[in-house]
Amino acid sequence: MSGEAVTVRDAREDDAAAFARVHERCWTESYAGIADATWLTRRPLRDRIEDWVAIVRDHAVELRAAEGEDRRTIGFVSFGASRDEDAEAGTGEIIALYVDPARQRDGAGTALLERAVADLRAQGFARATLWTLEGNAPARRFYAAHGWKQASGRKEHRSLGAHEVRYARDL
Repeated sequence: MSGEAVTVRDAREDDAAAFARVHERCWTESYAGIADATWLTRRPLRDRIEDWVAIVRDHAVELRAAEGEDRRTIGFVSFGASRDEDAEAGTGEIIALYVDPARQRDGAGTALLERAVADLRAQGFARATLWTLEGNAPARRFYAAHGWKQASGRKEHRSLGAHEVRYARDL
């Protein structure tokens, strides 16, 4: 735990390269032995950066960045209305939460999650869900420590060689 201060802010287009690198590092390091990262890594980095630029520009989902004291982007969270077909009205979703493996467990994930929950609440959502890899015990402990409970729902991803489980909480 570094103890370095973390700032959460709206994402910008110039975060795209950092988002692509954080995303890749999480899949190749944090998920090693849990899921197959080739679905991500087989695409050239420049293409993934272009995808992130498009996501930031599109505003289809909310996207926040975490940066350390050195102002380098170290993580991100995306969220919005639930994409689940079985979601009740008023349900939001944490779509993705990634923190550079070198900065995990130093408060960046907590800051991102708390900001997303606060923003979902401010947008009028009463409940939120998220999906996480079933075999990712550290992430599951993290969400449980922040009041999320495993809910019904499980998805199989053959291309990843993994399953996801759903978590939920009232806002």
